[in-house]
Amino acid sequence: MCIFRVLRGRNYFCGKRYPLPCTPNVCPFGEILWQSLVNRDFKPSRYWLMPSMEHVDTSDEAWRGLASGEALYVVKQIVYRVGAVDGVQLRKGSECGKVS
Repeated sequence: MCIFRVLRGRNYFCGKRYPLPCTPNVCPFGEILWQSLVNRDFKPSRYWLMPSMEHVDTSDEAWRGLASGEALYVVKQIVYRVGAVDGVQLRKGSECGKVS
């Protein structure tokens, strides 16, 4: 559920500390919180290149933004589950990079 975690191929990288891999010793949230953040990594549908807040739709586009220097870091949409209605879990989206 980490807002910075970007999947590249089969490996996860830190969108805050590019080009470092997503590991406990690299995590900007610390080693203990890293454990709970990476256990629930649902598929995001949006990424924002920060600080410009430009919206991109794929992790490849987010990766290119980091690699080119267009973005200082990447924030992704978090999808999480809350509650249940008649045995069906609800999915909620949180647009963490978007400021209203």
